[in-house]
Amino acid sequence: DIFARHPKAKSRVTGIGVARPNKLWDWLEIVQAPEDAMRKWQDIDFETSISELTGFPVFLENDATSACVAEHLLGRGSEFTDFAYIFVGAFVGGGLVLNSKVSSGHTGNSAQLGSLPVPDGKGGTIELLAVASLNSLERAFIDQGLDPMALRKNADNWSSFEDLVAPWIEATGHHLAFAAASISSVLEVEAILIDGAMPATVRQRLTDTTRAAFDLLAKSIIEKPEIGEATVGKGARSLGAAMLPIHSRFFLA
Repeated sequence: DIFARHPKAKSRVTGIGVARPNKLWDWLEIVQAPEDAMRKWQDIDFETSISELTGFPVFLENDATSACVAEHLLGRGSEFTDFAYIFVGAFVGGGLVLNSKVSSGHTGNSAQLGSLPVPDGKGGTIELLAVASLNSLERAFIDQGLDPMALRKNADNWSSFEDLVAPWIEATGHHLAFAAASISSVLEVEAILIDGAMPATVRQRLTDTTRAAFDLLAKSIIEKPEIGEATVGKGARSLGAAMLPIHSRFFLA
């Protein structure tokens, strides 16, 4: 126990922040995980369980919203009063800042971009998370008989995988452009910032591709937001989670 070894440390902790995906058990077909294992997450009361183990208050937040908290406080948040945030991880999620405050929504699921319908290229639609995520890149690795864990083992440099990464960037940027257009149609945000669990060079290319694809879409009266890079990077979800106790107490909506 860290507090047994460092008793003074306990007085410096105000709470524990936890970032987690919402309704993970609903993603069975996409993650192709054992149903029994996934369903068990549905019965876990994170707040109560962690609080009982630690004795501290627990602050729960959607993982993408937590990443948005990190970008808002540690990244480019000071540049904009209103912005949307996209985090491309195993799946894609989002966050929303309005009037300089992170908006979680009444269920804590604001800016849930993963469920956003986008064109599937066949005349229909598909959920964004199915076509714009690291999960789709990992599937491409598996289809080629490669180990998708290579992406995580080489987290800062994907240049060795360019044959698979380049088409993924092109396809993902295309779909994120539709998401950006949908966001802009509903909310007049100043910027849409793109981040993710990927090397900084890949994030830059993905942002550039998204911006170019957005410019090609037919839009009538949409005021184009700045489509730019976020800056916190792949650790944004955990950093945001760590800041939740402070954010909840001192950055009130």
